[in-house]
Amino acid sequence: MAPKTFGLVAHPEKPGAAELVRTMRNGFQTRGASLLLENETAALLGENDGIPASDLGKRCEMVISLGGDGALLRTVHHVWPHVVPVFGVNHGSLGFLTGVGTGELEEAISALVAGEYSVVERALLEVHVLDEDGHLIHEGIGVNDAVVTRGSLSRLIQMDVKIDGEELTRYNADGLIIATPTGSTAYSLAAGGPIIMPQCDVFLLTPICPHVLTNRSLLFNDTSVVELDPCSGQNESFLTIDGMHEIRLERGNRLRMRCASKKLPLVGMPKVPFFEVLRRKLKWSGSNV
Repeated sequence: MAPKTFGLVAHPEKPGAAELVRTMRNGFQTRGASLLLENETAALLGENDGIPASDLGKRCEMVISLGGDGALLRTVHHVWPHVVPVFGVNHGSLGFLTGVGTGELEEAISALVAGEYSVVERALLEVHVLDEDGHLIHEGIGVNDAVVTRGSLSRLIQMDVKIDGEELTRYNADGLIIATPTGSTAYSLAAGGPIIMPQCDVFLLTPICPHVLTNRSLLFNDTSVVELDPCSGQNESFLTIDGMHEIRLERGNRLRMRCASKKLPLVGMPKVPFFEVLRRKLKWSGSNV
């Protein structure tokens, strides 16, 4: 059955966001569907009857993000732990995760209300920060990645890595990226990692500027547990999840990561293959030879 109640979270600082929100609400209403506006999104229209983003997952059958990939990631984190289909309208720059651009709004709204869309379940990364006694002090989920990086000083960090309890190596690098297949086209790609199709049951470890040139990106099964243990006596380091939540790692802290039990239902338009998205977003046009 096609959804009838949608939620909308717009990036309030994007030029023309208010007009786009107004257009979207009118488009859903004329097709017999409801569009609930998140607080800041409603404020764009001068209204104060919006609802908290954290409530959208409880009240809507699908949540729409208007902005770029960053806005979509923030939307997912806001509605978590409620898991509802999420659809992105690209009002940003690259837009790997977004389904359509703002020039395709009318067609997209018609398709969503009619239930004519595709859903791909994207793996999520479960991240636990433990103290030296093994007690949980922070937990979160990542759509793209979890990144451990050095602090303000331009010095390498040292980190011992284990996969399923077996020692992998000690990394000396600017940082480490643990990425989902979705995140393989984000920071990991910029750091030299491979692109992974979303349906692959693997995660990715990519070192950032490793001191040892033989340290390369590593794929591992998504059933594995990865443990990162910053070496004692080293410089400060930070954990960042999806480029948003930054946590300073104290002495004795270690990280444990695995595939989350829930997946993200990411909505897209039908008949838009993954490789077509790659060609368009990365501007692949083939060889001139």
